[in-house]
Amino acid sequence: MDFSKFGRRLIDGDKDNFRPHELHNQKVLRSTLEWFSEPGNFEMSETFARSNVSNWKKLVSEEKKNSSKVEVLAADWGDAVFDATKRNGVIYAALNMADAYTPGGGYVEGSAAQEENMFRRTNCHFFIDHTVMQQNERYHQGFSDLINAKNGMVYLDTQRVRVCVRGNEASGYRWLPSGEVFPFFELRAAADNLRGGGAFNRESSARKIEAQFKTLVHCGVRHVVLSAFGCGAFKNPPEEIATLYRDAVLRHHHSFDHIVFAVYVHPNYGPDNFTPFATILNPVNSLLQSPALSMAPPQLQKKLDILHLSDTHNLHRTIEARFPLPSAHILLHTGDFTNRGTEQEIADFNDWLGEIRPRFKYILVILGNHDVATVRHQWLNAKLDPSFALEPQTWWQQRLPNCSVLHHQAVNVEGLSIFGSSWDLWLKSERPGDDAVPTGYLNIEPQLPRHNFHRIPTGIDILLTHGPARNIFDCIGANQRSCHIWGSSDALTENIWRAKPKLHLFGHLHEQRGVWVKTDEGYVGGVEYCQDHRHPTAYFPTVGPPPVNYPCSMISCNAMKNHPDLENKKAHIAGPARLITATQVGQKWHFSTSSVRFA
Repeated sequence: MDFSKFGRRLIDGDKDNFRPHELHNQKVLRSTLEWFSEPGNFEMSETFARSNVSNWKKLVSEEKKNSSKVEVLAADWGDAVFDATKRNGVIYAALNMADAYTPGGGYVEGSAAQEENMFRRTNCHFFIDHTVMQQNERYHQGFSDLINAKNGMVYLDTQRVRVCVRGNEASGYRWLPSGEVFPFFELRAAADNLRGGGAFNRESSARKIEAQFKTLVHCGVRHVVLSAFGCGAFKNPPEEIATLYRDAVLRHHHSFDHIVFAVYVHPNYGPDNFTPFATILNPVNSLLQSPALSMAPPQLQKKLDILHLSDTHNLHRTIEARFPLPSAHILLHTGDFTNRGTEQEIADFNDWLGEIRPRFKYILVILGNHDVATVRHQWLNAKLDPSFALEPQTWWQQRLPNCSVLHHQAVNVEGLSIFGSSWDLWLKSERPGDDAVPTGYLNIEPQLPRHNFHRIPTGIDILLTHGPARNIFDCIGANQRSCHIWGSSDALTENIWRAKPKLHLFGHLHEQRGVWVKTDEGYVGGVEYCQDHRHPTAYFPTVGPPPVNYPCSMISCNAMKNHPDLENKKAHIAGPARLITATQVGQKWHFSTSSVRFA
């Protein structure tokens, strides 16, 4: 894990340009990143952190648990997170009071604010890459809009924990012993900057604080360490910010078990923000005991987490070396879990599903073109009954007992209607379902439909196919200059317009890994695949976004293996499983994900 391939470039400061404490902080940062870059240390630190949480959870008793839902502490952010995590045995989200435009603020320069302190003590640097940062080391505009809550949400990564390995500034940034290393989820949000003398904008700050709570609730995070948001270097009035936080806590308290405000107190770091925060927020615990607020809210919403995998091509056992699978209610794999669909490949995939099955309540799988390659060859050579192509469900289910195989079949999972359309043996990879069925298929071609997309039920919640609809994530080529449409289906497009599924999940095209999410202004997102990481903002081109009236509220192509031929590299898992949250309000389901690349 080479730190030079992530984050901003480190600088070698000199005494003429930097103050002594900044030079010291630069050295601390470099030593932290060098330690994480040592072989095995990055992975080992996360192992220590997760193991510690597991051990602390075993020691938790009702007496040791926090008695107050809201706590205001005169504490460093890291000390507060460590104390709360150890006391309650759960991973907390921690607010990174981020610079709105520059990743990490002044962390490479050795600045002293909270965000920079967090970067010096943790592996946060390694989660700044080309997906969020331009070559000029500024955020992409879309990501800057995200942490500024322009669309009502902020950044929260619950798929990849951050790990703290160093103590606070007062300790000299001591290295934590392995038994004190702790994880956290980074909640990144930018406060209004009033250093230039601007007036406090209550509406803007209220929107940003509300977005923090909405994001946490959306991701199901019930434990969080917040802070005096923008009240230090950014000079926001602490009384106003504390009041906005109090109001947000009262609105959302049913969704949280523990909310900590860590307000750093030091004579060299600005005014006293702790007193107004404690004065305004400490009484909240008494307010929450009142009958009106203590009553459970009406159960209007139901949430299910969905994990989308696709095109893992026998690499399933390597996924978590780089991208640990988050917990979810439902795991969905949209095909090409093998290379050739041999009995050995299928058996190994099934064994792996059995190993991870305890982490998921439901596992549903459809077949891709690679998965059916071997049986297709046997079928064409009369080694299988001619009718096998029409009803292969039983054959596949017998070989994959650790999941449910969907072959043009609808199921209902806790109120979610899901239709899986597996790859048919006679489909062509370049235009599945659009070409006439070739002749000579064992004299049964009159029984073979051109496609089975007409079987997709109207009003389905989730549609699983292996390939894309026409003009949606369907560009391929030897390089970005020679890309062309391939692998998609006009027939599928026609039936999506008819059936109107809310969520469409697929894979098939590795260089088209990405997501489109519909907003009031149209679709946001795009391709996440980058062919040449020497040019990290050069995402592979695609067609799109879809028209604003397209039926799907979200479209995910999540082919997880890289494209070895394009990259001239060995096959490997290049992207994580996509975590999607389904929220039921009344009778309708809504889908959202935090993993969206903003163009």
